[in-house]
Amino acid sequence: MQVVALRGPSDPHALDRVGRVRSVGVRVYAPAHLPREAVLRWAARHAHHAGADLQVLVDEPPQPDRSVRSTLGLLLETTWDLGTRAFELLPLPSLRGLAVRLAGAAAGVRLLVVPATLPDLEQVVAAAPEPVVVVPDRPLARGHAPVVLGLGPGTGQAAVSLAFDVAADAGAPLCVVRAGDDRAHQDCRDDLAAWRLVRPEVAVDVDVLDADPVTALRERARGAALLVVGRTSRRPWRGWLTPSPTVALLRDPPCPVAVVPDRSW
Repeated sequence: MQVVALRGPSDPHALDRVGRVRSVGVRVYAPAHLPREAVLRWAARHAHHAGADLQVLVDEPPQPDRSVRSTLGLLLETTWDLGTRAFELLPLPSLRGLAVRLAGAAAGVRLLVVPATLPDLEQVVAAAPEPVVVVPDRPLARGHAPVVLGLGPGTGQAAVSLAFDVAADAGAPLCVVRAGDDRAHQDCRDDLAAWRLVRPEVAVDVDVLDADPVTALRERARGAALLVVGRTSRRPWRGWLTPSPTVALLRDPPCPVAVVPDRSW
């Protein structure tokens, strides 16, 4: 697996910040044996809206002479290799080779974008240190389709930040969905108060549904540009993906789904 940069970093110092802050890169893995038109289109569209660098992970590339490789190519390859080696040292039982490589490739980037048909998808999402966007094999939403945020009691600020960022970059409205009652509606508004001040350009609609989380999110996310959910702060060996609604959404995603790790652990 090798990193191919389709566009160089807009910030020449972006790679120096890997490991301290998220870089501007969007990496996409779309192997030829899987449906990949939708995942490539989504990654390209998001990179364009965000002004991010688009990088493609390629299997079994030809081995060029190292003397003619660009400095950027060497930096990208070195970053990916170090990330992969770090994940190989973690005590993650039954984590398979593809999941290890992709988790390493996700280190320090803005997003890792993968197809929903990817083998060991749940392991990849659980191990990745950065947000992973899972794209189903179906036409993407057109126009200013909304971004949907699943806001549960344990949703981390990283997930909320990503949802607002994507909506702002695309000029799309943000629909915040929570399962609960009237009290949950007020709690949701309180949680979002600061974000509304920081991102006044994003139109926010809060929708509290008296339904289980999976049903509520599926109902609102059909036709959405992106569904953003948080990943548990529990350590991986206590369960690959919790809460369980995330697993159900990944197995049959209603639209592209971004799973954002909680950075508190």
